[in-house]
Parts: sequence; structure tokens; C-alpha cells
Amino acid sequence: MLRAVQDGGDITLDLSGVTFMDSTAIQVLLKAGKRIEGRGRIVLYHPGTLVQNVLRLIKADLMPGLRIVEEDP
Repeated sequence: MLRAVQDGGDITLDLSGVTFMDSTAIQVLLKAGKRIEGRGRIVLYHPGTLVQNVLRLIKADLMPGLRIVEEDP
């Protein structure tokens, strides 16, 4: 993912099958969102309820480099 973040542009991650995310995974997403800010976004597509709640709790949904997409395109 580091290479994709360095290249810029939107990066979409399908989280529909993810039911749990530990602190290391969350930290990777937050760092990637911070690095890509202004050159693209990390798009988190359809996170499960638990993952979505954690992301909102830590206010990841307010980061300019991250976008959480709940609905189907």
C-alpha cells in the first residue's frame, strides 16, 4: 500500500468482509490517510458495523485523506 500512497490518487479498500480490526491495522489506515492527503484519499468501502463504529469513535471519518463509503455504488 505504501507504493500506491506514494503514487497518489484514490485507493479503494473493500472492507465488506472485515469484522475486526486491531490497533495496528487502524494505525496503518490512519498513517496512509495522512500521507496521501491532498493527493488522493483512502476510500474504505463498506466496513462492517463494528469496524465502522471504531473508525467513527476515533474520528477517522473526519480525516481529509480518508473516506468511508457505506452504501453500494
